[in-house]
Amino acid sequence: MARVILGLVCLVHGAAHLVGFFAAWRPGAIPELQHKTTVLNGTLDLGEAGIRVVGALWLALAVAFVGAGAMVALEMPLAYMAVLAVAAASFVLSLIAWPDSQIGVFVNAAIAALVLAALRYGWF
Repeated sequence: MARVILGLVCLVHGAAHLVGFFAAWRPGAIPELQHKTTVLNGTLDLGEAGIRVVGALWLALAVAFVGAGAMVALEMPLAYMAVLAVAAASFVLSLIAWPDSQIGVFVNAAIAALVLAALRYGWF
């Protein structure tokens, strides 16, 4: 059961990363998403090219979370290490994009805690 929950959490969290991509790349000009070129709580202006790189990172992590979730669902070797690695990378990117992505910091910490607890107590 924990494996299914973790797979679904990875899928949903991966989809949530698409917000960062859309905010940076503005496809279709979604008015609800605020476009800005700064990170680190507005202290570092990356410009349009730099923020597109950050947007590409959000997209890459979205794909990585879906892939890691699929690895878990398929019971592939090292699936849980993949989830931990993607969660760590997402944690760092969420910190860089703080405060807009502050919920991601906590979600990534929860994912890591779930995986570590599940491995420790043999839930998988």
